[in-house]
Amino acid sequence: MTTKAGSRSTRPRGRLTNLAIVGITAAIILAVAYMANQPAAGSSTTFTKVNVGGLSGGSGPTVGQLAPDFKTTTDLGKSVQLSSFIGSPVWLTFGASWCQPCRSENPDIQAAWDKYKDRGLVLVQVFYTEEQATVTRYADTVGITYTRIPDPDSRLAGAYRIMGIPTHFFIDKTGVLHQITSSTLDPAAIDAALKEIMG
Repeated sequence: MTTKAGSRSTRPRGRLTNLAIVGITAAIILAVAYMANQPAAGSSTTFTKVNVGGLSGGSGPTVGQLAPDFKTTTDLGKSVQLSSFIGSPVWLTFGASWCQPCRSENPDIQAAWDKYKDRGLVLVQVFYTEEQATVTRYADTVGITYTRIPDPDSRLAGAYRIMGIPTHFFIDKTGVLHQITSSTLDPAAIDAALKEIMG
């Protein structure tokens, strides 16, 4: 009788212990995920480091010079050549659907596109390492309406010397690169960069 009573009394205690362990484990996982996505010390922005192998020849993008030209296809099958946009300000951004900082800034990018598209802004996002179907599915899910380019073999990321995503290139109407930012951008930083190239 005493043994049975003792067994009954320890069973709830065992369940509580298991729940406590699960709770602590979940808290640790959340804390690690949170810390992994925090900005570096002294920075207010964040990005995901990437390793791009097999960089193509030629010089990479340089502020004050023409942005490197490329020709490719959007996720919807439309041919796109960067130099064809000369005459319009261009915001070229590199990201990915699996990149948490990229996902977090997508609403701000879309809001900026909605604000500036009628003033002639061209916005192109290159999706690092991602296939067409993945890009289209992600864009449809989160409501991205600007131009999207899959980059499954990292060819464009290599040509643009991408070391981390998101990375943003702001190009003026003459095709000259004004700013490169390898980090997330808040709405104020986006507005400042766009006003510089809108002219």
